Amino acid sequence: NVTPLDDFTPGQAESFLTQTGLGEAATGRGMAVLAPQAEGSPAAWAIPGVAGLDDVEFVETAIEQVGQLLCVDPDRMYATGISGGAAMAAYFACSSERVSAIAPVAGVGLLRVCPDGPPVSVLAFHGDMDPIAPFSVDAEFTALTAGSFFIGDVREVMTGWGARES
Repeated sequence: NVTPLDDFTPGQAESFLTQTGLGEAATGRGMAVLAPQAEGSPAAWAIPGVAGLDDVEFVETAIEQVGQLLCVDPDRMYATGISGGAAMAAYFACSSERVSAIAPVAGVGLLRVCPDGPPVSVLAFHGDMDPIAPFSVDAEFTALTAGSFFIGDVREVMTGWGARES
């Protein structure tokens, strides 16, 4: 029996699984769940604009270890997360060929889309009243954040993901 792997990548793994119920829902449907915890205080993933360890390698290694314990379907690996975890899910999809779909929540605009790579299905959730990761930003706002953490317009970022899939 081959199992899809749902690769949850939030900064606060335990609270994410508890608050969303996704861990229980996934395992109830025969999916393996990997919920890695980001390092630091506060916890943060090392994505462009955030210094830290090579979190892509960390998640890749964790997936390999899970694959040694379970029969995981390599064509059905998905990533999700909230805020910084959403950005990490997108970054992982840009940096690894393991992910076939991502579902970022309140964070799809926190990472520039990588133009190259295999198609990745994207189902993004993002409110238009988010005060931390805004839905709509103009080019001037994005330029102000260019030296640190990217914050882009959600519509433009999603257009970029759509172009990548074609």
